Amino acid sequence: MRMVGVDVGGTFTDAVYYDDQSGELAWAKAPSTPHAPAGGVLAAMDRNGVDLSTTDRFVHGVTIGTNAILERRGAPVWVITTKGFRDTLEIARTNRTVLYDIKTLKPASLVPRQRVVEVDERVLADGSVLRALDLDEIRRIAERLRTEPPAALTVCFLHSYLNGAHEEAAVKILRAALPDWFVCHSAEILPEMREYERFNTTVLNAYIGPLTARYLGELSRLMRERGYRGAVHLMASSGGIETAERAARFPVHTVLSGPAGGVAAAIHLGGLVGVRNLITYDMGGTSTDVCLIEDLNVPLTSEQFIDGLPVRTPQIEINSVGAGGGSIAWVDTGKILKVGPKSAGAVPGPACY
Repeated sequence: MRMVGVDVGGTFTDAVYYDDQSGELAWAKAPSTPHAPAGGVLAAMDRNGVDLSTTDRFVHGVTIGTNAILERRGAPVWVITTKGFRDTLEIARTNRTVLYDIKTLKPASLVPRQRVVEVDERVLADGSVLRALDLDEIRRIAERLRTEPPAALTVCFLHSYLNGAHEEAAVKILRAALPDWFVCHSAEILPEMREYERFNTTVLNAYIGPLTARYLGELSRLMRERGYRGAVHLMASSGGIETAERAARFPVHTVLSGPAGGVAAAIHLGGLVGVRNLITYDMGGTSTDVCLIEDLNVPLTSEQFIDGLPVRTPQIEINSVGAGGGSIAWVDTGKILKVGPKSAGAVPGPACY
């Protein structure tokens, strides 16, 4: 079987080719192309001399979603929620993560309050319906949003993890009325209790959805033009793989796609050299990712944060910070030196802060 693995970072794109029959192994590095990431992927494979028409398997690790969240450059997101819960994302949790700093602030919500729309529906904690959803109200909201530039939209209703009928009915109308929008809902992204975590995970999915879907569609098209006939697979944050079609629908599952591949490789290498307790340290151009491995077991969690925002999808327990080799150093209004999360990336080229 002829296999290709590609990892796209903020600065470089790396490609590896392996033929398990002949033992042929090749690898190459090319500058990433942030304006059109698929270009960097193809360039790295070209440097390897990869013939996609004879390639059997393609697996891809990406940091596109991670970098977009860390640098706050995702799509504008609108939220439709239950009446009375407009401020769920703003209130977040009342716990203090920094105990002794009275000036500490919670991470800003990805959705400004003016882009959160309430509807008068209510599902109770046992899944029963107290107030039915008014479908005409959803149609009026869709008409209003049609006057806005195409963006991302998510529906997050109370207790939808027990009864998702209201969300599903709303999304059916919204997808038909807003075909150019990326639309998702919380019951399909994270059907679990705890409104803030469920809402925020769904918002993250919408935030990186248009960017990820656009990229994967372009990559799949270009690979088909070059003769590739297999499935395009992506590393998932959990360490497994999923198809490009599923990743485009649920991009939040790939937030730790690139780093997850590094952890899998470290565990394999640890087994080969007889080292069972490891700390992986993966510094890229935009972020730095660290993972603690005990006895070569993959540490899995569903309670993780990225840039202070909860992500409740199954994933390897990797800690990411928005500081990498290309992070831009800057001075804030208080004359305090900061590093990141903005990165020089691949334009103008490799940099070191």
